[in-house]
Amino acid sequence: MKINSLKQRTLILWLVLAGGFVFFLTGCHSTWRFEECETINRSFTVSPGGELMMDVRNGRIRIETGKTDKVEVTVVRSVRADAKDEIKDILEEHRIEMKQAGNRVSIVSDYERGGIFIGWRGSDRVSDEFTIRIPDKFELDLKTSGGSITVGNLEGNVKLKTSGGSIQLGEINGRVLAKTSGGSITLSGCNKDAD
Repeated sequence: MKINSLKQRTLILWLVLAGGFVFFLTGCHSTWRFEECETINRSFTVSPGGELMMDVRNGRIRIETGKTDKVEVTVVRSVRADAKDEIKDILEEHRIEMKQAGNRVSIVSDYERGGIFIGWRGSDRVSDEFTIRIPDKFELDLKTSGGSITVGNLEGNVKLKTSGGSIQLGEINGRVLAKTSGGSITLSGCNKDAD
């Protein structure tokens, strides 16, 4: 087939450039040669009525509630890389900081660098799964830039935000503010305002 028109040549050039750009953004491949998992466990002594604040990237959050005086955190991290020796570097760049100030526990994931492009030391190399057990009377302020959020029955105000994932809540005895950019929101029951 002979391409004569300038429009046809321009269209083909744009398609080739767009395909190359998508190939570059995805890290030039869709699978990694190595994957390792690590588990992090932390425990904080608290009183009912405290607060859990989270601001994490690329992580699913599951909150379990019960009669306890602790916030017990389990994080399962999956790390993917092309070379085995890259995994340690990636983990150092993708830190999770957990701290307590009085009756408030905060968990923040920090990416030291990652470039602006997905696939170059980006968020697709690390995924975190947080399972956290808290007192059944507690406040929540949770944000994740990629993942679902699940909360059991709770007495306290709840503020949740995910950029990509569903939100599921049990019976909440408090105000609920839940927002997702991509997914459904399910609330079993609430005795105050829900938005």
